Amino acid sequence: MRLEYQGHDAKLKGFLIRAGVAGHEVRRDDGGVVSVADAATHAKQYTFGHMIAAGVERAQTKAAKKAERQAAKDAATKEAMTRYAARQTRKMAAKLARQAAAPATVTAKVGRWTYEGEVFTAE
Repeated sequence: MRLEYQGHDAKLKGFLIRAGVAGHEVRRDDGGVVSVADAATHAKQYTFGHMIAAGVERAQTKAAKKAERQAAKDAATKEAMTRYAARQTRKMAAKLARQAAAPATVTAKVGRWTYEGEVFTAE
């Protein structure tokens, strides 16, 4: 007969699920005999072993879906940044073309005097 306090089986189940998802091996000491195996193998010794296998499978499925969503999000961000860079390049090229097309006539007021002139861009 095993003496366990309330909640210890839930802690063990959670531990084995986390170890199974991470792919770690688990060591178990049975009266001086140490056995090393994966979490699913150790879980078979308990009545809740099927819950551990289901929990590991569910967690792996959840992680795969999360990675898929992140990859889609990264692809969308990359595409948006590419479109933004192309748009900014077009805007800058258009601005430079307007500046180089013709000299601009400007008016400057100094005190009560007004001066007019043309601005040329150096290339």
